[in-house]
Amino acid sequence: MKSTFAGMSNYSHQSFEDILKDLKYEFNYIVRFNNDLRKNISEIAVTDFWKKEVPYNVKYIFTHAIKFFDTVEQELRDIIDGLEICVEIHNCKRLYTIGQTAEKLNRDIGQVWHQDYDNKDYESIYFRPIERLYNETRDTAVSLVDIENMALRMEDFVGRKRNSKGGSAIEGNSFNNITNSVMIIGNNNSVKGVNNVSGNFPAVVGV
Repeated sequence: MKSTFAGMSNYSHQSFEDILKDLKYEFNYIVRFNNDLRKNISEIAVTDFWKKEVPYNVKYIFTHAIKFFDTVEQELRDIIDGLEICVEIHNCKRLYTIGQTAEKLNRDIGQVWHQDYDNKDYESIYFRPIERLYNETRDTAVSLVDIENMALRMEDFVGRKRNSKGGSAIEGNSFNNITNSVMIIGNNNSVKGVNNVSGNFPAVVGV
């Protein structure tokens, strides 16, 4: 469960599948939000209010946010695809970077909005959509900060591989050169036969 405070969600109890599910949710959310943000900014940008009343730094921070969310979308798609096969350390590092960059974006948006946008016209009907986009963009950046904690938990699964059914796969060295061994055929209640076996045996795959 996500914490109400940025970066405070605890993923130590989460399984690999739980975190993968959360990452897919974040990916889908970012895709939807960024499409809406880009569309809304495009519509607002043609107004005289945006052109004349909104400071350059505010316009820039929205453009910067869209670019960052584009990168997050591309990164999460690639990372999720990779995690479906094997957890590698670079997956964790890239997730951690997303969280750190989101934290910086959150601070930058707040600083620009409060320090560089002095004369906010709260009575204007053109200002309200911009204020709403500010709040939503900052909230989205804050929500991504928790990916830092996902990355830390994901480090516990480095080397983990998944089989074609979506479960884990245990890999190891083969049992080589087993000769004159005994294989008991049967179940817990009875023994149906005993065979001598020899040869190379693969590692156990699947749980």
